[in-house]
Amino acid sequence: MELLFIGICYSISILFLVTPLILIIKNNNFRKYFVYFICNTGFLTLNVVGLVSFNILKRQPSIELYLCYLLISFSFFILYYVLEAVRNKYTYPAIAPKIGIGEFSIAKTIIIVLLGTSIFSTILCSYILSPPLLFRFDLYGNWSSLVSKRIDIVLTSKFHWFALGIFEIPLFLTIFISMITIYQQKQKSMDYKIWRKYALFVISISTILSIQYLNKQYIMYLMAALLLTSIIMANTISLKKLLLFMITAFFVLYALYSVYVGSISIMYISGTIFHRIFEVYPWASSIAFEIFPKNHFFLYGTSFINLFGLFDYQQVSAANMIYPYIYGNVGFGSAPLPALMENYVNWGWFGIVVGIAVMYFLIVFTTLLSWTKNLFHFSMSIYLTMKLILLWQVPFWFGTIEPTLLFLILCLYSFYYICSYIVASRLPQKRHINLQSHKK
Repeated sequence: MELLFIGICYSISILFLVTPLILIIKNNNFRKYFVYFICNTGFLTLNVVGLVSFNILKRQPSIELYLCYLLISFSFFILYYVLEAVRNKYTYPAIAPKIGIGEFSIAKTIIIVLLGTSIFSTILCSYILSPPLLFRFDLYGNWSSLVSKRIDIVLTSKFHWFALGIFEIPLFLTIFISMITIYQQKQKSMDYKIWRKYALFVISISTILSIQYLNKQYIMYLMAALLLTSIIMANTISLKKLLLFMITAFFVLYALYSVYVGSISIMYISGTIFHRIFEVYPWASSIAFEIFPKNHFFLYGTSFINLFGLFDYQQVSAANMIYPYIYGNVGFGSAPLPALMENYVNWGWFGIVVGIAVMYFLIVFTTLLSWTKNLFHFSMSIYLTMKLILLWQVPFWFGTIEPTLLFLILCLYSFYYICSYIVASRLPQKRHINLQSHKK
């Protein structure tokens, strides 16, 4: 009877998730609801699908977890119709943002300054943290040691702020300049070839910056950003592009894992990728419901970041607590919890309900931000969508509403409005000069 109930809950959860996705594709509304589509697909792929493989650990996920997934899925189902209701009262813009002469001037300034900031951050990080040279030739076989040291730098607290310039800004720039280039191509602009060269240069620099510390996460985000931007501007999901992305991603990951652990087989990398995408997050969620509060008291916020030590508690890692229950007492590691499950281990079901409310706000806010003709706002909505995927991988404070990320967004918007003000103040003067020269 219990298995029947679990099967019904699981089936209904998938139905609640898949139905809006089918409607979006059928009505050709991907451009309008890409934020919702990506978040829904992220939950379905990263959390729901792999739950059926939990019996590998010779355990059966608790009924509470299936009820939790049913609640989240139902929330997504309702959210689709909430967005539909909002859209009916919202003046929805054209498929692609319109870019004026002034915005091109702003875009060039933003690209130059931000790219310079990223390069400067890399140089400064190399000077302060002194990572070993990535391509150092060592006759004594110390390659693995050099790789390990360089990878470990990413985990240090000092690197966290450098990551904004080395990883995050290039990610945003890739989205920003890709959108301009695709727009120019659609408009059959005379400047398309020039912007295509700019884009190739910026994306090349971004790729080098993203891969220099051998962190697979950031190069995958960069590739996903290119794919997502292309699909959004085309307003259609291209199976050809998805297939190309998956093949490229596989070989990039294969190369990186070969650097990490040496010679590996195709079967090994395939199993590792499958586990990282489909299994690790639902397994960690299952363990969370299994051991809290049965074996451990709820953490009551102590697993959340204690920013600048403002509160009187020592941060506890829920991911480290869960790791042994999945992988045994072999080595040291962490099994990251999705944001809503991290809320559960802290406050139980109340944490999940609050987390769903926060998720609603973030998705609606980002969707409204995407319903714009403004190039910068639209680029930011795609960038934030990339961060919303982290809801189903890590806690809120570690990805989606991370303090350093909020700081970066504030800086980007401040810089954008400063550039807009300067360009706007100069445009009338330029027009006046052009008019006078034309009369002469």
